[in-house]
Amino acid sequence: MAPISRTRTCRLPQLQYLFVVLLLLVSICGPRIVSSESLEVDDDEVKENEPWIAAPKNNTTSWSNGLPIHQDGLGLFDAFFASLSMIIVSEIGDETFIIAALMAMRHPKSIVLSGALAALIVMTVLSTGLGRIVPNLISRKHTNSAATVLYAFFGLRLLYIAWRSDSKSSQKKEIEEVEEKLEAGQGKTTFRRVFSRFCTPIFLESFVLTFLAEWGDRSQIATIALATHKNAIGVAVGATLGHTICTSFAVVGGSMLASKISQGTVATIGGLLFLGFSLSSYFYPPFITAKYTKNPSPAAALSDVELLHSRAIKVGFARNRRVGAGLLNQYVKIGSLGLARKLFEEIPNRDVPAWTVLISGYSRNGRNETGLQLFHRMLDEGVPPNGFTLSSVLKCCAGISDVENGKRIHGWIVRNGIVLDVVLHNSILDMYTKCGTFKHVKRYFHMMMEKDSVSWNIMIAAHLEIGDIDGSMDLFAHSPFQDVSSWNTIVSGLVRNGFDEMALKLLDQMVRTGPRFNQFTFSTALALSGKLSLLHLGRELHNRILRIGYEQDAYVTNSLIDMYCKCNQMEASSIIFNSSSLFATNSTAKTISWSTMMAGFVQSGRNEEALELFLSMQRGGVTLDQFTLTSCVTACADAGILEQGRQVHSCIEKLGHGFDVHLASAITYMYAKSGSLEDADKIFRHTDNRNVVLWTSMLCSYSLHGQGRPAVELFDRMLGEKIIPNEISFIGVLSACSHSGLVTEGYRYFRLMKETYG
Repeated sequence: MAPISRTRTCRLPQLQYLFVVLLLLVSICGPRIVSSESLEVDDDEVKENEPWIAAPKNNTTSWSNGLPIHQDGLGLFDAFFASLSMIIVSEIGDETFIIAALMAMRHPKSIVLSGALAALIVMTVLSTGLGRIVPNLISRKHTNSAATVLYAFFGLRLLYIAWRSDSKSSQKKEIEEVEEKLEAGQGKTTFRRVFSRFCTPIFLESFVLTFLAEWGDRSQIATIALATHKNAIGVAVGATLGHTICTSFAVVGGSMLASKISQGTVATIGGLLFLGFSLSSYFYPPFITAKYTKNPSPAAALSDVELLHSRAIKVGFARNRRVGAGLLNQYVKIGSLGLARKLFEEIPNRDVPAWTVLISGYSRNGRNETGLQLFHRMLDEGVPPNGFTLSSVLKCCAGISDVENGKRIHGWIVRNGIVLDVVLHNSILDMYTKCGTFKHVKRYFHMMMEKDSVSWNIMIAAHLEIGDIDGSMDLFAHSPFQDVSSWNTIVSGLVRNGFDEMALKLLDQMVRTGPRFNQFTFSTALALSGKLSLLHLGRELHNRILRIGYEQDAYVTNSLIDMYCKCNQMEASSIIFNSSSLFATNSTAKTISWSTMMAGFVQSGRNEEALELFLSMQRGGVTLDQFTLTSCVTACADAGILEQGRQVHSCIEKLGHGFDVHLASAITYMYAKSGSLEDADKIFRHTDNRNVVLWTSMLCSYSLHGQGRPAVELFDRMLGEKIIPNEISFIGVLSACSHSGLVTEGYRYFRLMKETYG
């Protein structure tokens, strides 16, 4: 039997050291795992070619009703494992452990266990609460530093105790001290008599002795320190579970278990573990993350991001490069570019993700020139762009058709030997396409060694853009990627170029042999149905949408409203419009729905209902875009309500909307038709970038009021500025000549229309 005993004695230290290594790995590597999970990139961001940012992976999590900030260290599981391991190594063989063991030898185990656990749970809750109060009085950065020092002190102190202690004598001494306390407690019968009505004397004795022994103990102080910079729930649950495990072992095993465990070994394990906590707190300080909704309202999103930003400033991490990049991305997402730029300027040592986030934000919000200026500044400061940055700045060039800057960026890529993947190739190809340089598009497409579906679709769209229908159809036929996006590209391009019958045939072929329709396909098909007034086709598409489940897609819903409006089915449009308001969350899609409905009322001659809808939009806080305002002005013009039209004009000025040619033409026509030709002429003269639509609108205004001579002069000025008149322009000037008896001028313009413009 002696050899067996020696084997067991030798294996016990090996298991103890293995336990030490395991706990250290949990305490040090746990934060690394949790922090990596909390900082993964959203799938949607990767699709939009955005850089890595500190953001949660799941965007479907909603904001909490209270504080929308998760600021409890590196995560729930990190706090749980840290507190659990800390309690286990510090409580086994501790005073509270021995109290429970000795009381269980004299009294019923269930009562002793319940009393001890009740005291430990109360103490854990109090310690955790105290740990949560401290960061509100002191900066999180300072409490984290204090916790780091405290962990190091505990660790070194326990290692010193392990080095100096004699395990057998110290264990015997501690047991004797606890026995003295238990014997001293036998005489305090007054305390028992007072509370005997509420709980048994054994329960109370176990509760009081455990509570007093735990107060000021190293496990309590460590629990407070953990709760100051880690998740409070994780700390409380982990500490409670650790106390439960240790106390249960004590009650079940009694003094036998306590005598088998060396105090030196426990002190060594505890010291190494606390040193691990100290290193973890120093190298992995608490991060600040947030939970985001999928589509928050702009005002709510801005206030939430500002609250997150203020909390980052409070805890001292606003200038942290990673936290700054995450905040910057959130400001950009909600379109608050002014605050994003201000934060960007405050970030020290800005890295590539910070530059890329802001440049892509300017690109998405149409501020392409500012994005280009920021890119040049990025190069001047010596920050090398990555593929995401280059894709974003190429989109800026495409947005303003700046082919010269696009060529320079393309040349910079070639000179610096940047490895081009297919995404960056497609960005260059798309830039040349949107800049209208078809020969560069064609040449670059044939130079590309690797092409994907996006590459072929860009090339098909380029042929459609220049009206080369045969070339686009040939490319589509030879494309190896005839997926749903390829079908959508060719069908929508044919509709834009006026080849409606050909588009209809392709849709029929797609139903029979092609891929299934997606949301964009249904939107295109509905637009074609409305354009051709094919109500039966629109209803069939509507039935398919209901069967598939696309009826709650905002853009499909707007296409349905537009189709029924163009088919003069306003009752059906109203039903869909009213039902769409139940699930519409995106502000842009909501504005499109209201604008489409208003345009339908105007096209149907129901101008009063259109104006009532406009007032409802204002009362409901729906964003008014230029299309909405144009429809409202047209309704005022058709109804001949000058005063209402002036109020809408004042609303446009107040909102700060610039006058594009369509809005300026509508206002000009509204004033002219309402009898205020002077105001119409004023709008015309103060509008920049006048095109044929605006010139024709003013011509028709003069014709409407019988002003033949001013109409003739305006038409000559139009020709002098190289504006090519259309058929409505000729109708306007010929009508003005007929009203004023200008036969010679009328004959000259008739010959000009017939011989020069066909």
